[in-house]
Amino acid sequence: MGRARAPDWGLSEAGIGVPSTEVHRGDCWAQGRSLVAVSAERARAELADGAQPCGVCRPDRVLKGGDDVAGRQDGAPGEVAHTLAPGGEIGAA
Repeated sequence: MGRARAPDWGLSEAGIGVPSTEVHRGDCWAQGRSLVAVSAERARAELADGAQPCGVCRPDRVLKGGDDVAGRQDGAPGEVAHTLAPGGEIGAA
């Protein structure tokens, strides 16, 4: 048996160092210890209801139809570049 596939989207709940619920891409390294897997529709709804997008993986750019579908391209420190593979899988570049 192989390793379980990471969910496409997830929520990390508010806690120490995280003032509110954050939406993450499933493969984000900054997701914390527990990530609740959610659908893209639920992730969009959480963002619309005030959940914060992760500042590292920036799921809002893809979920809200932003112009940066391929992920961060500015090379900012601490940012993770992601690619959207055929079939919709998101992976680190």
